[in-house]
Amino acid sequence: MNTKSVCLSSGLCLLFASLVNCAAEPQNEGESVGETSERLAASDTVSAEFPHCVVRAVAVTDSRAELPAAAPAPKCFHTYAEATSFATKGRVHLPKDATFEEVDEAVERSARSAAPLAEVVIAREYEHAGFRYPSLAVTASSGCNTGNKYYSSMPQGWNDTISSALIYGGTGCFHGYHYEHGNFGGASLDVGAGVDNMGALNDKTSSILWTP
Repeated sequence: MNTKSVCLSSGLCLLFASLVNCAAEPQNEGESVGETSERLAASDTVSAEFPHCVVRAVAVTDSRAELPAAAPAPKCFHTYAEATSFATKGRVHLPKDATFEEVDEAVERSARSAAPLAEVVIAREYEHAGFRYPSLAVTASSGCNTGNKYYSSMPQGWNDTISSALIYGGTGCFHGYHYEHGNFGGASLDVGAGVDNMGALNDKTSSILWTP
């Protein structure tokens, strides 16, 4: 039987053929084609194999008494480019071997042209001085254009580890206040557009507030 000719004359067969095709190419619920490999190459913890993480920042509420106890869990990837693609929901999609400079330039361009409520990367935190990975990409809807963003406590694996930091000004965030203790306590440092060394706060950040 010629499947093609029958399908052209029968809507039922078209439906059946579609079901057969779907069964031949299974994918997890919630995944779209092309996302499976990235999802399989991700981890919930930072490590030597998955050194580039992504965590969404929290929007500031009217009262700091309402701040949550912990930041959301991270999702970590093999490469800087993969983490960025995940963080921007695919808007910034570069080869896995793209340099940090190429990725950061693309992130800045994307932030400036993003739709009003789009998820953007507002900052990157680094475990080592000189913007050396492991890295943590911080995302937020609309950046700081709709208000301050924060971590009242650091994501899993990132407390007391930050040694340098970068802020993407195209997102409306121009200040990143790093605090020695959780809930914005203790000594603090505003990294501005970025610092390649946290100085006295090296490996001491326990909460962060990003503002316009």
